[in-house]
Amino acid sequence: MLKDEVLKKLSEQEVPLSGEEIARAFHVSRAAVHQAIEALRQEGYEIEAATRKGYRLLSRPDALTEAEICPALGTDGQRFSLHVFRTIDSTNNWLKAHFGELRDFTAAISGHQSGGRGRMGRSFLSPAGAGVYLSVLLKPAAPLSDYRCITAMTAVAAADAVEQVSGIRPGIKWPNDLVMSGRKIAGILTEMSLEGETGALQYIVVGIGINVHEKAEDFPEELREIAGSIRSQSGKVIRRAELAAALLDAFGRIFPDLSAYQKSSHEKYLRDCLNLGKKVLVLKDGASLEAEALTIDPDFGLIVRYPDGSTETVRTGEVSVRGLYGYV
Repeated sequence: MLKDEVLKKLSEQEVPLSGEEIARAFHVSRAAVHQAIEALRQEGYEIEAATRKGYRLLSRPDALTEAEICPALGTDGQRFSLHVFRTIDSTNNWLKAHFGELRDFTAAISGHQSGGRGRMGRSFLSPAGAGVYLSVLLKPAAPLSDYRCITAMTAVAAADAVEQVSGIRPGIKWPNDLVMSGRKIAGILTEMSLEGETGALQYIVVGIGINVHEKAEDFPEELREIAGSIRSQSGKVIRRAELAAALLDAFGRIFPDLSAYQKSSHEKYLRDCLNLGKKVLVLKDGASLEAEALTIDPDFGLIVRYPDGSTETVRTGEVSVRGLYGYV
């Protein structure tokens, strides 16, 4: 698209470019260049037009578009095939609906979800212009057992990405929430499909939702003591495209050596996990059992100790952490 080509050329130049130079470079008319410039301005790009000098890019919007994401990608992020949406019901749902026609390492990214989902069937608030909602599709040839820790490893990768762009590393609430200054800023939802007759793994979809710009009043009242954003908790104003690129780079580093990444990410997870040493409520079989969170095993299970001295490794179900989000 001419608009994207013009943006790329302006981004590469520090001095003004005349409409004639741009038109000649792309073999189009000056009127077409003018239309492309106006389209970019409509999207929020500040472009100066000086008489007898030309056009110069002054500032970029916080746009979550392919034109903004791709230049920020490192080598690991470039393995992904990108599909970027202004709005969508759910990036996870879109990848699942189209997995048959998509290749391995396809990413769906949106700045708004009308039907964002979290763990345990909960909704995930996804307002327009405030966050990054990103899902990746994997079509593994390896057995499901090789990917048993993919959600926890993704939490570490997402923490790496947030730290890269904000300078602040979030903690991790077991199993997969990112927490900054006592508030949840991100969640991860992993979904998969098995072939009915053989039980072979068809695909894995890993979805990441990160709150970037939300203020306290942007959350429903019942979530204001629990949810936050990078901006509200740190005061840092970051560009969502840079965060999306950092997420793809970080996720890409999980592969191709899963076992090596599992070991290195386990060390980070132990350091980042906010549950350890705290009282937790283990909710299972309709009962709430108080315990102390001791450590994380190599497969990212939460080892807890009950008042009678017995221990258990929690791998499924819901664990509620007292006090972590400001409530007891």
